[in-house]
Parts: sequence; C-alpha cells; structure tokens
Amino acid sequence: MSRLGEVLPDLIGVREQVARLQAREARLLAQADGIVEDWVADAGLQRRSEADMPHRIAATEIAAAWRVSDRTVQRQISEAATLVNDYPATLASLEAGRISLAHARVIVGNGAIITQRVLRAEYEDAVLPYAESEAATRLAPICRRRAEWYADVTHRRAAPAVQHPAVATTRAAATACSAPTRAGPLRAQRHTPARTRCAPPGGRA
Repeated sequence: MSRLGEVLPDLIGVREQVARLQAREARLLAQADGIVEDWVADAGLQRRSEADMPHRIAATEIAAAWRVSDRTVQRQISEAATLVNDYPATLASLEAGRISLAHARVIVGNGAIITQRVLRAEYEDAVLPYAESEAATRLAPICRRRAEWYADVTHRRAAPAVQHPAVATTRAAATACSAPTRAGPLRAQRHTPARTRCAPPGGRA
C-alpha cells in the first residue's frame, strides 16, 4: 500500500488537468454559441424556426467531429453557455482544478431557479466552498436548499412591487396583533422597523 502514495499525486494532478481542459472546452463551446448568435442577429432572423436552424447546423458539425449525437452537443453547448456567462466563479474554480465538471453541473443545474443575477452570484459564492471540499453527490442537497432560499428571496422582493400598500399594512397589522397572551390579544403597538439580513439555511451565511 505504501507504493500507492507514489501514484496518488499523479492521479490528483491528472484530475486537475482534466478539469482545466473541461473548462477550456466549455469556453470554446460558449464561444461557438456566441458566433452563431452573432450570425443570427446579423442575418436578421426573427422566427424561432429560422433562428434555431444555425444552432442545429453548428451542433451537427461539432457532433460529427466528436463522433457523438447532435442532441448531446446541443445540451453541452447550452450548459457551457450558462456556465461561462452566468457562473464565472464556478468556471474559475473548474479552471483551477479545485472542482470537477460534475460539481459545476450541480451548481448550475440547481441555480436555474434563481432569476436575479445578483442573487445568483450570492448563491454561487455560498456553495463554492462546499463544492471545493465535498463530493458532487453531497453538494447536490446543499445547492438545492441554497437555490430554493435565494429563489424565495427573489419572490419576496418582487411581491411588494405588485402588492397594494394598504394590503401590506393590513397584513403587517394582522400579524402583529394575532399572537395571543395570558392577558388576551395584543393591542396594536408602534414598532420601529429594523433592517435585518437573513442568512440562508444550510450552514455558512
């Protein structure tokens, strides 16, 4: 077993090299997608069927070169574009060999429900430390909980914009007066609003 120690560093190094190459491939796929998008825009293609055709042609060419199916390439292009454009810190960690492509897919896949860019970046910063120290299978439930929390924050922030002020005031008053005590229902009291920062569940804030 002592001889295994001689091989282990090389195995770790190979995995890091693989991660770097996968990050490089993701960048190239995203670049290819961007080239097609530019061509579609320059050609003035408006209808979905027309705009999708160049993407399918590009995927077919890459698939033929790789000897894989067109659908596989289409999926990989979509994943790569999302990783490169929306998750720069995750891509950087993959390029550094600190996480695997499996980790990156878990982060990106669970983060799909977060629509606000700022909150998506906070989610990414929150889960990356776990990704760099845990297996992808153990990372998945952490990412799921964090993503759900940040998605819920998005909904809570959006709700006041469509809620009538009177409704919000009524609900706040009802909440303040609904908790019973031994002396009977609480009377409405004036409270000074305090701004607090909520921390997401699952460990680190």
